[in-house]
Amino acid sequence: EIIRHWEMLYSISMQNKRKGFSFLNYKDGMAMFKGNSKYVKQLNEIQFETTMADEVVQQTHLQPQLRVVR
Repeated sequence: EIIRHWEMLYSISMQNKRKGFSFLNYKDGMAMFKGNSKYVKQLNEIQFETTMADEVVQQTHLQPQLRVVR
């Protein structure tokens, strides 16, 4: 699967090069990689917060309602 992705990236890069676009240099590639990593981390934090909030709601609905009978 990884090899297939590398082949797709190579094919896209070569098509872009033929159209006049330059290859991404190391510095810009690393900046893009770091930016993407930060973005994915933020998405995971949002997903975790949403999941935790959903679990709290589910737990409160599942707890039995206690009433004082006199």
